[in-house]
Amino acid sequence: MRKHDSKWKTLIPLIVAIVVMTGVFILISYLSYRQNEIEDLENYARGLTKLIAGEIVDGDKIDAYIEQGRSHPDYAETEQKLYKLREAFPDVLYLYVYQVREDGFHVVFDLDTPEFKGSEPGTLEEFFPAFVKYIPDMLAGKEVPAIISRDQFGYLLTVYMPMKDTAGNCKCY
Repeated sequence: MRKHDSKWKTLIPLIVAIVVMTGVFILISYLSYRQNEIEDLENYARGLTKLIAGEIVDGDKIDAYIEQGRSHPDYAETEQKLYKLREAFPDVLYLYVYQVREDGFHVVFDLDTPEFKGSEPGTLEEFFPAFVKYIPDMLAGKEVPAIISRDQFGYLLTVYMPMKDTAGNCKCY
């Protein structure tokens, strides 16, 4: 009987050590995978925002888009390009173009709202509360980090990128 007890005294700590090591390995693998996935999605989102800022939306026309809305000759065409871009990339759920001013955010393009609201400023809290702390940076035309939020719809990665006119002034995000 002593020989049998001796086996268990050696075997149980070994089994516990293997289970703990397996759990730690799984946790490390999951965290590493999750971090890489977030970085990939952020790079994906930044690439799309660069495409929008560089090829689709003309930074020199932002003020005119806000003032004239859909009556601007290029507004509808640009809006259709944004819709096509969003449709081409199924991971993109929301696509907005906002101008940041002292009096709030002015909507340039909002693909989720059928009527144009460019002349009606709104607060950042209305659009995306997690960016409140970045208002000073956005007013200065600086880049802001991506934000990961979780709400009733699940996780959402949001990327705002400054869009500049030909003179180098930040016109919108």
